[in-house]
Amino acid sequence: MLSLKTTFGLIVAGLVLLFQFAIGAENDELAVSRLEFNRTVSCVRGNLPMEIQFPQKSIFPIFNATTTLDEYIAELSKVVGPPTTTLLARSAQLAWSTMDQRDITNVRIADEFYKRFYANVASNGPQFYHVGDCGNSQLVEDTILENISTYFGRAASSTGGVWEEKLPLSVRHRKTGMLMFLVSIKLAGINIDTTRLLSGFE
Repeated sequence: MLSLKTTFGLIVAGLVLLFQFAIGAENDELAVSRLEFNRTVSCVRGNLPMEIQFPQKSIFPIFNATTTLDEYIAELSKVVGPPTTTLLARSAQLAWSTMDQRDITNVRIADEFYKRFYANVASNGPQFYHVGDCGNSQLVEDTILENISTYFGRAASSTGGVWEEKLPLSVRHRKTGMLMFLVSIKLAGINIDTTRLLSGFE
């Protein structure tokens, strides 16, 4: 018959082994998750246009102190290539078709237009880039948005701060997102006065 001390020692040893097994299983799961994450992101990025993967400052139009917001938006819209142009235009059109277009300066309406546009880019992106089979759908959508946003972030930074300075104070914290949004509206052929639209954001 085992002594109480021996029995206690065996129980402790068993618990240690169980704990080590649980930690090992958790580490294995994390490793698989990281591997899946990397595979999905690589798959999506590898199928995006080269201009989105590796945006070069030299491709963006010059934006100086005399350039207006509308002029820069028009010039930048000519630089973006397919199928990104189609995705952005379609996403803006879909969002615009669901809005109350009579009062775009209304804070609630302007912000909702902005949010619906981004939701459309995320949901439609996998189809336009043919990356729906790359992995987890949410991760695929997030990766697409991240890379397109990075492209427009490079465009904004290439202006040396002029783009941000031309924006109303209320939207400067969205300088990259707003550039992508306004270019998409231009690509969609939606006739909105830029100044009026921007005045609708808090």
